[in-house]
Amino acid sequence: MDNYQSELVKLFQKSYEIYKDNNFESRLNEKNYKFLLVYLNSIHSILKIDTKLNICQDFNIEFKELILISKELMKIVFDIIHSGTWNNIDILFKDLYAYSSILYIFSFFLIQFKNLKSDTNNIIIISKPIKKIILKKLDLALIFGDKLFNQVINQIINLISKNNNNNNNNNNNNNNNNNNNNNNNNNNNNNNNNNNNNNNKILNNLKNENNNNYRNNKNENENDIILNKEKLIKRISTPPSLNEFKNEYMIKGNPCVIENLMKEWPCFNERNWSDLNYLKNVAGSRLVPIEIGPNYLHEKMKQKLINFNKFIDEYIISKNNNNLENSDDIGYLAQTKLFEQIPQLRNDILIPEYCKIIIENNNNNNNNNNNNNNNNNNNNNNNNNNNNNNNNNNNNNNNNNNNIKEDNVEINAWLGPKGTVTPLHYDPKHNFLCQIVGRKYIKLFSPKESKNLYPHLNSKLFFNTSMVDIENPDHSKFPLFKNSDYIELILNAGEILYIPPTYWHFVKSLSQSFSVSFWW
Repeated sequence: MDNYQSELVKLFQKSYEIYKDNNFESRLNEKNYKFLLVYLNSIHSILKIDTKLNICQDFNIEFKELILISKELMKIVFDIIHSGTWNNIDILFKDLYAYSSILYIFSFFLIQFKNLKSDTNNIIIISKPIKKIILKKLDLALIFGDKLFNQVINQIINLISKNNNNNNNNNNNNNNNNNNNNNNNNNNNNNNNNNNNNNNKILNNLKNENNNNYRNNKNENENDIILNKEKLIKRISTPPSLNEFKNEYMIKGNPCVIENLMKEWPCFNERNWSDLNYLKNVAGSRLVPIEIGPNYLHEKMKQKLINFNKFIDEYIISKNNNNLENSDDIGYLAQTKLFEQIPQLRNDILIPEYCKIIIENNNNNNNNNNNNNNNNNNNNNNNNNNNNNNNNNNNNNNNNNNNIKEDNVEINAWLGPKGTVTPLHYDPKHNFLCQIVGRKYIKLFSPKESKNLYPHLNSKLFFNTSMVDIENPDHSKFPLFKNSDYIELILNAGEILYIPPTYWHFVKSLSQSFSVSFWW
């Protein structure tokens, strides 16, 4: 067994330890899903796992039976987690889907190990088709699973990437010894450069546009949207202290825009996200979920899993190149766990310090503004206690914010072309919307305006979304809407919008856009 196989076995052992430590067997028994244990125990038995977590390393096992059982288990659990409303699915089954995916990948590898070729340095060579299959399954595990097995899955992905990098380095060394091959490569590169000139111009224009927006935060195009000067949101040029932000904005439920807080983030500097080539190099081969259509309420909206490179080419570069605004085929990578899939991008951003402030009863703060003053002392005490807990439970993986526990913060990515729309809705948590690339128009309504906004009260899925089309309101159908008060803004690259819990907000991108949201 070479080092590559040995590392993979160790990762599988680690996933099995997580499985045992989190009592999957007893939890499945309690929920009357004993039939799933038949599959799991069969796989564990075939792999000859004993109580010491020693895996038989001669690989003389029933390969066909192993792959069939692990594949069937993965399919069954996938169907379970898609049998109802996503938020109501028990996390146990999301975690189990991730674990069943690891089992399948390990089984897949065991079969491949008999056929995979080794180079002269005894390094296992993984072909591109096999790598594609593996990454697809692991990406699905990260997308549809919960967080329990994410670290192991990412380590498997890194192991595969490291393997390929080693192979590429070996190939590069061989090429350097062959001048004829180098000359041929140069000729091919010249041809490719001619073919890619158009795309490179687009990428450079996007990068220059974003840099200009960041240097000039007030660079608003009046041809896009004319803002009502009496309805503008409060802007803070100097980031407030933690106490000031807590007392003036979080407790009182006041939205605001914070400027000049993200200047040092790597995504604005050495790893600039306005450079689509950088994003493609980091995430190009990965599978991501996107929405296609006008917005998530529209009857034509559909969801799709797509290769990240293909998403950039077809839904970002193509749209910018042709300047199309047909909303029916707009692709939006919206509210995705991209940073759990691709830790390298996670390292390009920082969690704002304000996210360590915890206030009890977040959902009630905005609905009970009159009682806030009476509760300030209690909230202060609760915040101090939570801060102490956060400091004692540092997340080692978050080297940017050592005093913020990342488990308390949900981080989502929002990437799309001009014209993406998120309908008027509210979220139950504190929300920082950080604009990295491009600009967005945002309209906000206080929770006090809920009676004028006509939420989908009879819908279990869209109860937090308004029935009113903000861009074209039907006042005959929704007469109270015209009485609603609001504030509005254009969020530029380098700015952060704070949205309090249950504060209604409508969002539309005015250009190609990349945003990051922090919910806590």
